[in-house]
Amino acid sequence: MKAAAGVFLAGAGSRLLPPSIPFRFFGAAVVYHLLAWGALLAGAEYVPRFAGGLGWPLAALHLVTLGVLVMTAIGASLQLLPVATRRSVGTTRWPAAVWWLYTPGVAVLALGMGIASPRLLAPAASFGIAPGVTGIGAIAAGAGAVAFAAFFVVAMQRMNVAER
Repeated sequence: MKAAAGVFLAGAGSRLLPPSIPFRFFGAAVVYHLLAWGALLAGAEYVPRFAGGLGWPLAALHLVTLGVLVMTAIGASLQLLPVATRRSVGTTRWPAAVWWLYTPGVAVLALGMGIASPRLLAPAASFGIAPGVTGIGAIAAGAGAVAFAAFFVVAMQRMNVAER
């Protein structure tokens, strides 16, 4: 079993993304964790009777789920993908684009929820364009998540093509 593990990991270092790629996701998760505690502190008086709606408790919840949990999962997936597939992911542009879309998107979304700002949650509606648009933060975070999913699918397809 030990020999099989050695063969599996042999040369993994050459396939890995630069450490700055997954670590930027992990670093952002730490920052969002701290911000979630700050948001919870800012809305402490509303937490015991919070039943939904906009406000700092909702922002704290989203900072934990989207900012900590999903951010960590994306970073870990990017770190492990080259090892698990035994293939280089190729470009670092996709993961960087995911970070640049997703990270500020989560921040704007949480801020909009925390200060209960319709302008941040539905910017197009405030200008009379396409009412009902969820908001720039949600759109950016969603675009980052979709970009990550597309990157992951392409990497898996590359693995399947290489095995044939």
